[in-house]
Amino acid sequence: MFATYTNYTTFMISFLKKFPLAIFILILVIWIANYFLIEKFDESNEIGDSYGALNTLFSGLAFAGIIISIFMQNDELKLQREELELQRQEIINNRKELEKQANSLSDSARISALTSLLQHYQTMENQSSGPNKYKFADKKQSIVNSIDAIYKSMGIIGENK
Repeated sequence: MFATYTNYTTFMISFLKKFPLAIFILILVIWIANYFLIEKFDESNEIGDSYGALNTLFSGLAFAGIIISIFMQNDELKLQREELELQRQEIINNRKELEKQANSLSDSARISALTSLLQHYQTMENQSSGPNKYKFADKKQSIVNSIDAIYKSMGIIGENK
C-alpha cells in the first residue's frame, strides 16, 4: 500500500495526531459498555479479566508507537548521515581554499620583499656614480626575473607588475 517507510511513518504520525480524542472516546465507550454488559462479578479476578480486550488494545497501541518511533529514528539517522557527508565535503573544500589562500599570501610576501629589495638597489644605483652604478643592474634583473617567475606561478602574466 505504501511505497516507502517514510510515507507509512508520515501516514501513521498524521493519523495518531488527528485522532487521539477518537481513540480516547473509543476506549471510554468500551470500558463503560463492559461495565453495563456484565451484570455481576462474583470474584475479583473476573473484573480484571473483563478488561482483557482493553489491555490488548493498549498493548497494540504501545507496540505500534514503538514501531513508528523506530521508523522515525531510521529516517532521522539517514538524514543525519547525508548531512555529515555534506559537511565532510564542505570541510575538504574549505581546506583546499585555505591552502590556496596560504600559497597566495606566501607569494605576495615574497613579491613584497623582492620589490623592497629592488627599490633598495634602485636607490643605491641612483646614489652611486661611475663603475659602481652599473654593478646593481645584474642584481635588479635577477630580482625582476624572480618576481616574473612568482607571477607566472600564480597565473598572472608579468605585464602589470
